[in-house]
Amino acid sequence: MNYNGTALINVHDVDVDMSIAAIGLHYDENGGIIYKGEASVKNGIVSTSFIVPKDIAYQNKSGRLAVYFSNSQSDGRGFTRKFIVGGTNKNFQPDSAGPAIQIYFDNTNFRSGDVVNENPVLIVRLKDSSGINSSANSIGHRLEAWIDGSTKSIDLTDSYKGDVDSYQQGRAEYPLSGLSQGSHTVKVRAWDVHNNSTSAEMYFVVASGGGLSIQQLYNFPNPVSTTTSFTFQHNQLSPIDVTIHIYTVAGRRVHTIERFAVGDRFVKIDWNRRDNDGDEIGNGIYFYKVIAKTIDGTFTSEAIGKLAVVR
Repeated sequence: MNYNGTALINVHDVDVDMSIAAIGLHYDENGGIIYKGEASVKNGIVSTSFIVPKDIAYQNKSGRLAVYFSNSQSDGRGFTRKFIVGGTNKNFQPDSAGPAIQIYFDNTNFRSGDVVNENPVLIVRLKDSSGINSSANSIGHRLEAWIDGSTKSIDLTDSYKGDVDSYQQGRAEYPLSGLSQGSHTVKVRAWDVHNNSTSAEMYFVVASGGGLSIQQLYNFPNPVSTTTSFTFQHNQLSPIDVTIHIYTVAGRRVHTIERFAVGDRFVKIDWNRRDNDGDEIGNGIYFYKVIAKTIDGTFTSEAIGKLAVVR
């Protein structure tokens, strides 16, 4: 079969017996997810490997494996129950280290202290040599996040998915909403399949997403001797156009810098201390105005800073 694409694989624990006593109804429900990840389909064949977590039902009954495959032309799905979930491999390699955790918001360009809007997407990247425990049966061993030290956690377990052709790393994405403006922290805890845990924490700032907001405007180094970099953050997900005007204290504009379609929310623009004619400017105090605009022109924001030139 000449089919190539990607397959999403879900492996479930044994079925759970459910009942609704009020109406005398009994039924089976799929067991918790043991593994969820993606794998390449090559010439109609898909294969994957993973380590089964400790947190399974140990009933030695059939589980459920479901596959959804797709490419740009077609898709399809299938499942099987022809395997048994249970037992313990006594020859497994010992592992005492928890997963490596990386925390982002909206995209992987995020850095601790960056600005986001009130409804960001929390992104958690995980990596572990034994694999990540994403079992829905793992009470006490779930992938969880806490905002601002809250006693109530956010369960990210169902949001986790392994990378294509790798059980050892993957990501969880979870949309947050209604965060208050100001400084916040997020703490994430994850477990590997041997139930070793790791925690990580990140700091972030929420600004209103109703407009364009420039935050944390600096230039470094300051004073400037040769070159400096203007840096700031903003709260928009879409690219912005940036203009920087540099003035003397008397208000004469000596240089203008323009950058278009800047995609990073942490903006860094270098300046070589030269004016519009290419000449080095003299010692003294200068002001600079940063003007940021969304590409469609809907939102604009301005901020002013001060720098010193000392050669």
